[in-house]
Amino acid sequence: MHFARPLPQLAADAMVPWLSSGTGPGSLAVNGYIYRRLGKSHFEPDLELPEGHTLRENWEEFYLPRIVKICNRLKTTPLEGRGSAGPSRFI
Repeated sequence: MHFARPLPQLAADAMVPWLSSGTGPGSLAVNGYIYRRLGKSHFEPDLELPEGHTLRENWEEFYLPRIVKICNRLKTTPLEGRGSAGPSRFI
């Protein structure tokens, strides 16, 4: 099914269960666009926290420093002349 424009949130919320009601892998709505899943996702988030850590501690000690490091590198490294694929290879 194709929609030329994104669906309003209510319409997307109604369409996803309807499109996912068969035996297939289902559908996903992102910003009003509906995507059919072709199979099991290759990305499965790690929902386990390290022992003794809260969600906030895990964010502050593991993810936040990595994100800040990448952002600082992007701010201080000139990316001109690297082409369209340059920034993605840099990260």
